[in-house]
Amino acid sequence: MEQAYTLLAQIQKVEVSPFVWTRIQQKIAQPIQEPFSKTWTYAIAASMLILISLNIFAIEKDTQQRHNQILKNMNLMTDNNLYHE
Repeated sequence: MEQAYTLLAQIQKVEVSPFVWTRIQQKIAQPIQEPFSKTWTYAIAASMLILISLNIFAIEKDTQQRHNQILKNMNLMTDNNLYHE
């Protein structure tokens, strides 16, 4: 612990050019820029939601068509059309 105090006592103030100080102040004063605007974020989210919905619809329709095809191949009636009009 004593060694830490002696090391801290040896620290001296460093002279910095005024140019560096003004650069630091400018960086602090700059507003943080977001990588995407909120409009783009909402547009991308909506597009992804539509894409996922279309995929679910397509998979559901494909599954239903396969089910109907299997029933027809097994000569099972899938509707109430008795006379095949």
